[in-house]
Amino acid sequence: MKISVERLLDYVYEPDSEFRKYYADDFEIMYRQLEKYIETNIRVNKLYSDTVPFKRHWVEDQIMRNVIDRTMMLNGASYGNSINNKNVLLVDDVISQGNSIRESIRILKEQYEPKKIDVLTLLSRRY
Repeated sequence: MKISVERLLDYVYEPDSEFRKYYADDFEIMYRQLEKYIETNIRVNKLYSDTVPFKRHWVEDQIMRNVIDRTMMLNGASYGNSINNKNVLLVDDVISQGNSIRESIRILKEQYEPKKIDVLTLLSRRY
């Protein structure tokens, strides 16, 4: 998911977000916990910009991570519309074990409906 921290927090905070619905009575507490995860990782990684890309592995709580994924899947419909029923080309500079490409393909297939997915890489260390 390539989205800024600021944009993610906006999506999560929306009145009808999946995150808000899931946590309902505990929303404020869980929202602060999400902010804390993000702030900690921004500080640890020495990032300073408000447009820092959000990284889902920053969220240690697996349930919260799943809720965020679900929130983004529904709120990010405009992204889905640009991918659904289209040919998608994934570009990676280097493929070592192939884990990141496999995970990217899994996420695309799980969250969207691409017509076809092709992979282009500049270097393969696999063989």
